[in-house]
Amino acid sequence: MTRVEDFVSHFDALAGKIPANVYYQDLPDGNRISALVYPDVPEEGMLVGVTYGLSLLDNPAWTRGRPELLIGVRSTDERWARAAGLLAANIPDCPFSYGTVLNFGQPITEESDMDHFVVFAPTLLDEADFLNVLHAPDGAPPQDVINVAGIYPIHASEAAAISDGRMEQFWKSGADLYDVTRPAVL
Repeated sequence: MTRVEDFVSHFDALAGKIPANVYYQDLPDGNRISALVYPDVPEEGMLVGVTYGLSLLDNPAWTRGRPELLIGVRSTDERWARAAGLLAANIPDCPFSYGTVLNFGQPITEESDMDHFVVFAPTLLDEADFLNVLHAPDGAPPQDVINVAGIYPIHASEAAAISDGRMEQFWKSGADLYDVTRPAVL
């Protein structure tokens, strides 16, 4: 299998289905970021989106592997998954390290006023399913290692608090990270 086929097969198996839709965002350099959308995963009324293509790009911050992004929300609006692809395509120089706040610049959908994301470990997956998802051997170069980072929609006030060093307070707040209609906790 090719790298992309192996990656997609991994997520198809986790979802128990093939993606309902795949959205593409072309980059000026000829690369392409895909957003795969899995509706009703892990349960009815939720959707999961995962990118592919970000890990093909170069970034000096990516010394242990390269990222792809995963979002899981309680919504049927695929624009949440597409937002992950748009972020990957529009800020490929971002390290996408845990605690990074991403400003989408506008609410993602009409159902929510959330317009930021925070990067952290994907809580929908076991570590074995988001670290080194292609099972590169020990000592493999970073371009052969794909680590999936979770992105969580947040309110502007939460983004400001996290940027001020209050990530732990946000994480321990009890906020339902999948509820796109939840009120701000910070």
